[in-house]
Amino acid sequence: MVELGEFERAAAVVDEIVDIAESLRHVAGLVVASATASRLLIAQGRFADAIPPLERALELSRQTGIPVLESINSGTLGHAYTMAGRISEGLPLIEQSVERAQRANRPVETQMRLHLAGSYVRAGRLDEAAAVAEVALALARERSERGAEAQALWLWGDISRERNPGSPEAAAARLRDALALADQLGMRPLVAHCHLGLGKLSHATGKREQAHEHLTIATTMYREMDMRFWLEQAESATAELA
Repeated sequence: MVELGEFERAAAVVDEIVDIAESLRHVAGLVVASATASRLLIAQGRFADAIPPLERALELSRQTGIPVLESINSGTLGHAYTMAGRISEGLPLIEQSVERAQRANRPVETQMRLHLAGSYVRAGRLDEAAAVAEVALALARERSERGAEAQALWLWGDISRERNPGSPEAAAARLRDALALADQLGMRPLVAHCHLGLGKLSHATGKREQAHEHLTIATTMYREMDMRFWLEQAESATAELA
């Protein structure tokens, strides 16, 4: 539901899971519930709000003694820290999580690499972000993880847009591919992200009409899904067209 942008439904399910897990004092259930709550908040761009449930999930996952849960929650917490501006705290956590997932050949490696690429972008380390996004894309395709593939295409395209402003063709191709796949899978937040990226790219290349069209779609979708962090970016990009 989170990837589909059905945030209200997802929040209701998470609240129910938390209530059940707490009433049963089921530690593993609380780990899953807290981690799911944080995923919802991260998808909405509410990174600071995602930190407390993630810190709880990490602490509880350490109590369970299940390494994979600890690794996932540690990496996701690192991503949330970084996106919330706590870069020096966040990057080591997500980098270590990627290393652990790679050594153990865990399926979560693709998602951890997507978090790491996004975190590198936040830290301004675009070359490293591009390299990690490429690996994530290859892993997603190798493992037939279509949702992750769409996310990796968007990330790679958006990174390329910022990293190589003089060569927009590759970025545009990746963003269009990401948009097509995200639309096919019903991943509405990612569809909005792709339109935002294409809008910024169109503006940078002097295609004002296309830029306005993409940014209008992104703005409308973000507003409908109450994704305020991203909505501010879309509104700012639209204002630059005026």
